[in-house]
Amino acid sequence: MIAKACGVGVEVDTLLAVYTGASLGSLTPVGSADDTGTTAPGEKCGLPSDSQVEFEAEAGTTYRIAVDSKEGEGQFYLAVEGARSNDDFASRERLTGPFPLFAAPPLELTTSEPEEPEHAGQPAAHSLWYWWKAPKNESVAFYTCTRSGDVDSLLAVYTGSSLGGLSEVASNDDTPTVVSHCRSTDSMVEFSAVAGTAYQIVVDSKGGSDGQLQMIGQTVAANDDFGKAQPLGGGSSAQGFGSSGFATRQAEEPEHAGDPGGHSLWFKWTAPRSGEFSLDTCDSGFDTLLAVYTGSSLSSLTEVASNDDGGGACSPQSRLTFEAVANTVYRIAVDGGGGAQGPLWLHLDSPPANDAFEAAETIPGSTGWWLPGSTQLATKQSGEPEHEGDPGGHSVWYSWTPAKGAEVEIDVCSGGFDSLVGVYTGSAVGALTPVVTTEGSSPDCDEGHGAVFEAHYGVNYRIAIDGAGGDAGHFEMHLRGLVPILHELKLAAAGGGSGAVLANRGGFDCESTCSQRFQEGLSVTLEADPAPGSTFTGWSGGGCSGTGSCQVALTDDLGVTAQFASTPSGGGVETPSTAPSGSTMTPPTTAPAKKPFKCKRGFKKKLVHGKRRCVKPKHRQRKHRGHR
Repeated sequence: MIAKACGVGVEVDTLLAVYTGASLGSLTPVGSADDTGTTAPGEKCGLPSDSQVEFEAEAGTTYRIAVDSKEGEGQFYLAVEGARSNDDFASRERLTGPFPLFAAPPLELTTSEPEEPEHAGQPAAHSLWYWWKAPKNESVAFYTCTRSGDVDSLLAVYTGSSLGGLSEVASNDDTPTVVSHCRSTDSMVEFSAVAGTAYQIVVDSKGGSDGQLQMIGQTVAANDDFGKAQPLGGGSSAQGFGSSGFATRQAEEPEHAGDPGGHSLWFKWTAPRSGEFSLDTCDSGFDTLLAVYTGSSLSSLTEVASNDDGGGACSPQSRLTFEAVANTVYRIAVDGGGGAQGPLWLHLDSPPANDAFEAAETIPGSTGWWLPGSTQLATKQSGEPEHEGDPGGHSVWYSWTPAKGAEVEIDVCSGGFDSLVGVYTGSAVGALTPVVTTEGSSPDCDEGHGAVFEAHYGVNYRIAIDGAGGDAGHFEMHLRGLVPILHELKLAAAGGGSGAVLANRGGFDCESTCSQRFQEGLSVTLEADPAPGSTFTGWSGGGCSGTGSCQVALTDDLGVTAQFASTPSGGGVETPSTAPSGSTMTPPTTAPAKKPFKCKRGFKKKLVHGKRRCVKPKHRQRKHRGHR
């Protein structure tokens, strides 16, 4: 089994431990871990500060799983995973239903069997088995698409009812054509299925790699024919995807972009308004042809626009723009140059809403966001700076004010164009101050670009995404936290009396001087707790004053002191017993002494939700390091 504790954001540095036992005092450690120390691209559990424990679970045993954090507090994911039943050939999982078929095989904890053959010429290592029965004679394809981890997939198809009696139908290691956002280490097989035949399909990994991936099965697409064009709806933006593998060309079909092609797919779209729109296949996995028509039959088509190569990083895929007329139905054909075929991704776009600096899209204050976007049909404003020193020409804008301070990375995953990233402060496009950034590692992108910078609490940052050399395209932007910015809070109890300073974070019970570091942007509530025979007279430092509780926001290193005075034996703070000579002031009465807040033996005082409470101190178990 594998247990994972994954913090939501950099402020949660998880600790994870697994035990057996029925009470806190009788726990037996099974395994524990602090940091994985590695970054897993694309995973929720992808930070080095996340924790993972691998252990052998015994049937019928109850396990207790503890999740704690070293610094900060917040939300986390806890996942407990075991090996899939279809790890064994005898327990293979059946794939049913119409195409496309989907399966999501996790390769962690999987194994191979003694009689298992090599798959695609590689020794079996982490295999998962499926089977599919062909309902009719047809050409089919299966391919993998990696979602996270470093898995280098293998894919094979067999016939036969036992491991020792398998006959290979097709196999593949790395495919030269991949779907957008999949990887070159994914695999694809194609074969002609025979009706009534059961096919055994195995997904494995090369070199012991593991991770999360998806397997997809496809046959000839329904929109191979003009009369069965796939609707894209009537919105201002849309996407269409599929595979032109096994597609054909109809008898009266025109040449698209002047090329005979031979494997076309059809789409249709109704314009919601008049204006400029763009179409592209830049994220597809083969040399495409793209054309837009009006007309209700193949013999009556009128070309509106067409393109072979879109230029820039988009080539050899296709890109075009056209002026649409409201309520007109447009027919869109995607084919392959020189008869090419493969997985395709079609994008339809209108000018982006966040094209202008003044219309920047607001990103919530936390990190961890994935934001899809496009620079197609975007423009560059007068006075706009050159992002990364490149003139660009098609920028979109975002606005982000961090809820907590941290070093962050902006990853822009963009296979169809070379992206530029600019980070600024300022309230007008002509008066921006660049923020110093360094090149990011972009672990979440198969292709893309990243920028790293220190983001401070409460500062509004403007983020621009553009294309190098005037290029444009689609992207996914990931805003992820790397390392929290920490500030020191120093507390002190001073004066002629005695007492303690309590805090709602960090377990403070400070009777002299103490300090602790907190993430920038966190608020800490402080309360003074005078000892018997003393009274609290006020705060100094850190913006605190008066004698009530004080809330400080950590935007820098802070020092706060609580002043305590001794109380005379008669109770209250010592005051004059008579008015000064010549004064009409009435002598004050002695204030009654405040009843001291005490805790029983074995408990300590702590501020919880702004109120003093007696809590039992935590006793940390000795750390037992588990597998990671």
